Amino acid sequence: MRKNIHGLQLEIQAVSGLLHHSVFYVHLLDAICMEYNTTRPHLRYTEYGRIIKSYVDYILTIQDREKRSRAARQVVDMMMMANPQFKHIEEYKHKLWDHLHIMSDFRLDVDAPYPIPPREAASFKRPEPMTYPDGKIKNRTFGKNFERFMERATQSDDPEKLKGYAEAAAYYIKLAYLNWNNEHVTDDSVKADLARMSDNKLSVDETYNLDNVKGGTAYQQNYALDKKKTKKHFKKPFRSNGGGKKFFKKR
Repeated sequence: MRKNIHGLQLEIQAVSGLLHHSVFYVHLLDAICMEYNTTRPHLRYTEYGRIIKSYVDYILTIQDREKRSRAARQVVDMMMMANPQFKHIEEYKHKLWDHLHIMSDFRLDVDAPYPIPPREAASFKRPEPMTYPDGKIKNRTFGKNFERFMERATQSDDPEKLKGYAEAAAYYIKLAYLNWNNEHVTDDSVKADLARMSDNKLSVDETYNLDNVKGGTAYQQNYALDKKKTKKHFKKPFRSNGGGKKFFKKR
């Protein structure tokens, strides 16, 4: 019994040793044969993948021009699978052929339906950073864009333009007050704020009426309208004609 157990232990050790060595060789082969992206050349267009880039490199090795052109058209068809909804747009096809030439480093000599793009097309220029407003906002209720609008409006000398600027600014001032406070704002207070923020350069006529300005966002207005409809629908209680002594007529 002890001999059988000892023999079984030896067999288990032998099998485990073989498994250990096989796993070691597998990892060794992976370490030798595996190629990581960090060791590969830079990928110009990541949306097509490295397989397309490998195809482009292979096309450059084809000696026959006709076969090379046919292979290039097939690669463009494969590139088109990234955005198949644009396959019938001529401008999109032109862009794919430009990308093909750029990926080949402008060494591809094929019968293309479009001319070879200039080398400037391959250079990527980073856009200029967007300017962010500095400084504090004088009137947070109206925002920074309204301050820019007032600065631009007060620089005009045309009376007609000044009148239009003043009416637009007064309309927006009351609209902003209604959106933020949801309270009734008098026209006199709106005109006073307009004169204060424009350094008395903008003003509206006394007859200019701002009663038609309605505040609140579109969601708030729709919510109030739906609430009004619901209230009107359930204004009267539900009544039935059955039951009780009133149902039967006296004879």
